[in-house]
Amino acid sequence: MLRAAIKNGVGVAVAVLLVCLFGLVSLFRVPIQMTPDLTVTSVSVITSWPGATPQDIEKEIVVEQEKYLRSIPGLQEMTATANTGQSEIVLEFSIGSNLDEILVRVNNALSQVPSYPENVDQPRIVTTSASDQPIAWFSVRPLQGNPNDLDIVAMQDFAEDNIQTEFERTPGISQSEIFGGAERQVRIYVDPQKLAERRITLNTLRNAIRERNRDLPGGDIDEVGKQRFLIRTVGRFQTTDDIMNSIVTYQSDGAPVYLRDIATVEMSRAELRAQVRHNGELAMAMNARRQPGTNIIQVMDDLKETVNELNEGILKENGMYLTQVSDDTIYIREAIKLVRGNLILGGCLAMLVLLLFLRSVPATIIGSLGVPICTIGSFLGLILAGRTINVISLAGVGFAIGMTIDNSIVVLENIYRHRMMGKDRKTAALEGVREVWGAVLASTLTTVFVFLPIVFVQEEAGQLFADIAIAISAAIVLSLLVATTVIPAAASRYLDDVTKEPRTGFGRNFRNLFGFVPLAALFANAVIGVVRWLMGGVIRRVALVVGMFFLSIGIAVYLTPRTEYLPDGNQNVLFAFMLPPPGYNFDEMTRIGQEIEQDFLPYVGNDPELWKNGESDCPALEQFFFVNTTSFLLAITKTEDPGDLDEVIPILTGRLNEEPGMIAFATRRSIFSSDITGARGIDLNVSGDDLEPLFDVALQAF
Repeated sequence: MLRAAIKNGVGVAVAVLLVCLFGLVSLFRVPIQMTPDLTVTSVSVITSWPGATPQDIEKEIVVEQEKYLRSIPGLQEMTATANTGQSEIVLEFSIGSNLDEILVRVNNALSQVPSYPENVDQPRIVTTSASDQPIAWFSVRPLQGNPNDLDIVAMQDFAEDNIQTEFERTPGISQSEIFGGAERQVRIYVDPQKLAERRITLNTLRNAIRERNRDLPGGDIDEVGKQRFLIRTVGRFQTTDDIMNSIVTYQSDGAPVYLRDIATVEMSRAELRAQVRHNGELAMAMNARRQPGTNIIQVMDDLKETVNELNEGILKENGMYLTQVSDDTIYIREAIKLVRGNLILGGCLAMLVLLLFLRSVPATIIGSLGVPICTIGSFLGLILAGRTINVISLAGVGFAIGMTIDNSIVVLENIYRHRMMGKDRKTAALEGVREVWGAVLASTLTTVFVFLPIVFVQEEAGQLFADIAIAISAAIVLSLLVATTVIPAAASRYLDDVTKEPRTGFGRNFRNLFGFVPLAALFANAVIGVVRWLMGGVIRRVALVVGMFFLSIGIAVYLTPRTEYLPDGNQNVLFAFMLPPPGYNFDEMTRIGQEIEQDFLPYVGNDPELWKNGESDCPALEQFFFVNTTSFLLAITKTEDPGDLDEVIPILTGRLNEEPGMIAFATRRSIFSSDITGARGIDLNVSGDDLEPLFDVALQAF
């Protein structure tokens, strides 16, 4: 094979072009996303019961569902949470479980629950994964000055019909959700005295309204000539007047009692349970989730085009506009730019090192051929393995840049050595590669065998880092083929005669590295002398081994960086989270949230230089996004200068901790976890029979 590669240079060149061609095609076909796709092993069951207390939800919903869910095969852990108006049961299954089978079993288990209390919604089954987190968040606000005098909270129905549908029609978007709004709601205010005078109970009133608010089929009539008539009773309410004029019951004398006689009706909105504010303005929040396997950059470009069309069209006509709050593609584009820069810089440095040691331009160019070929070919390996381009696989490509040239250097240096012995190009190329191809193969296999087993690890760590293993393994295998075929074929044709003296003065000076070659020879001789001295006696050798052993131990103990599972990344997004004491109502949470918001709004849009010059108490903020509910407060902020984000964390945390009784913390958004605590979060479960001492223990642990 070695002789054939040297002899058939055209065939080798064609093979290289094909690898590069398919690699470039793969580069544009491999889906681009933030993180690798993770196998979903958890399922959430969410059940809503508006207005119910956590105690009632636990007794009537959670306990009943757990009776049937706990017997599902493969279930490892079940965690239930009961909040006001909603319950959530998270089911954790073993790695490798079939998701479709899990969903069927969960649905079958829930169908065995005999019954739920009245007004309980049907349970929703949701799968969650870190790779399923939204790729973008938007805020919906009135236009400047609110020319249409909108109550933005009451515009949820409009947003669902006109914005959410357009988002979900965008190619690559699977789901969009709306937060901070309230659906339209008809409210009936009953006069208790008038009810008592007519001896009508609330149950009677409720049942009467239900009976009136529906259409009933009445069969058909087909005995009139040639025509057939369908009969139905139309009773569904269309306006509030229809409700007011509906009959509730009849009195003993047969007189009807209308709803208008005992109550008033108004069109309103549902009770607000969450409020969203963006830069001091009341808003609604919307997100967008990507379909698996799609290119996140293309999807984001299409989504931004949809947003522009909405802002220039129906939203402008109705006095609203959309503002993008977060964009995952910013981080991905920066990662791609970083890898591209590393590729160029690494290739240039590698060529410079080769040029300094070989002092031959043709040899340097030949030795550097492997860098672009192997880098492009690594994307071919990703698509063949069914992987994606993400921050993990890009890290693998970046690592492989320096490793791909190693095999080429070994082969080229040996060919160069044979060329210095006076052999012709083809003979030097053949004998040079023949002598070292075994060592190159062994080196390649050891590297591949170090990384490739990661692909077969099914746990989360294996799923995350498999992309690195595939990218590096593909690049290293290609570097073996390049070193044993492309390098000899090119050297046999273009490697210059290194035994001849350069004709020009510059060439001779360059061959001598402008006087540095003798200095390098002195350094090399000094190193060789030290090594010979160390090897000159048993005591010296033992002392060297022992010294290096303890030196490595010292380095491991004192210089090892801190350990963590995954880094959070360096996204310019900061999360601040607050948990209130038990019993705080929505109005109190809103008051606290607005006070904190007012403290930081003056820094939104500030000049970043004010902080750097010590003229501001907080770095300049790009935006301040606030969400408050009855159970938590969440602040999301970005800085004008991404390098200032870490400076905001202690400032924001300190302000949050000023609120008495609050549990608060702030952290940078993680690229690997959708959890508020990021990839560094630790779950501590404290169990017992009495809730109050449990809370005290958990607070001490926090």
